[in-house]
Amino acid sequence: MTGNRASRPLMAAMLLFCLIAAPAAHPASAAEPPADPGNVRRDLKLGSTHSMADSGLAAFLTQAYQAATGVTVRWQAQAQPDLMHAGAECAVDAFFSTIPELEFTFMQNKYGEQWLTTMYSNFILVGPKGNPAKVPSRTLLESLHFIAVNKVPFASSRDGTGNREAENYIWNVLKMPEVALESWYITAPPQAHTLLPLAEEKKAYAFVDAWAWMRYRDSFQDKGRIPLEAIILYGPMALKQYSIIAVSREHCPNANAEGARSFADWLLSPAGQRTVGSFRYQNVQLFHPLNTPE
Repeated sequence: MTGNRASRPLMAAMLLFCLIAAPAAHPASAAEPPADPGNVRRDLKLGSTHSMADSGLAAFLTQAYQAATGVTVRWQAQAQPDLMHAGAECAVDAFFSTIPELEFTFMQNKYGEQWLTTMYSNFILVGPKGNPAKVPSRTLLESLHFIAVNKVPFASSRDGTGNREAENYIWNVLKMPEVALESWYITAPPQAHTLLPLAEEKKAYAFVDAWAWMRYRDSFQDKGRIPLEAIILYGPMALKQYSIIAVSREHCPNANAEGARSFADWLLSPAGQRTVGSFRYQNVQLFHPLNTPE
C-alpha cells in the first residue's frame, strides 16, 4: 500500500481524521513523480463519489488532466459500496472513496494495488434555524454528547456517502454506540439527498458534508427562508478525506493500471493539488488539497 506526505500542519489534521474514521488507515509516504502519460493507454475509467460528480469537481479535474496529458477520462458516479463493488469487479481502473474502513478491507482482499489520500472536505453539523435546542457549537464531540444527553431530535444518513461511518465513530468515542436505537434518533431513507429534507421536517439536527449542505441551500431561491443553519463548520473530527484506489493488475489484468497511477500521481503533484484548490462551487471552496502547493 502506498501513500503520500502532506505538509506538517495539515498532515497532523489528516492523521487525526484517519484515527477518527479508521484506526487501520494506510500510512503516509512520499508520493512518486507523475508518470509519463506517453507510456499509458489514452483512456481511463474512474469511479467517483456523488459529491465529486454533482458539484462539478470530477469534470473540472478531467478538463485539467486531459489538457495536460491528452488522456480521455470517463467517470462513473456511485455510492461508496457500489464503487467498491465496481473496483472488485474490474469495472473501473481506479476509484475515489471516503470510507477508510471499506478501503482497508478492499486492500486486504488484494483488489487494489495503490491507495493514496488526495484531498479533503468538511463535515458540518446543521440544525433548525436559531438553534432552538441551544446545542453548543465548539466541537462535534461536545455537540453530539449534548444532543444524546438531552434527547434532541437527530437525523442520520445511510446513503453510502461515508457520513454515517464518520458519525458512528464519534458516538463510539463518546461511548454511546447504541444511539440509533433511541427514539430521538431518526434514520433517513437510503436514497440520496433525503437527509436534510427529513431534518427540516422533523426539526432535527444532522451531520452532513459540505457539498450536501450547499446543495440543500441552493434549493431555496430565498436564502432568508432556509429553515436550517450550520452549527459547526470546522474543527476536530470535521474532516472528510478523499482517497483514490487503483485496482490490482493481478486481480484485474485488463485494467489500465499505468493510467490510474499516472492520474493519481498528477493529482498529488503541485499542478494537481493546485487544480483541487482552485475549484469553486458558486465561489465557495468545498474541496481542499492535501498538500499545499509551493
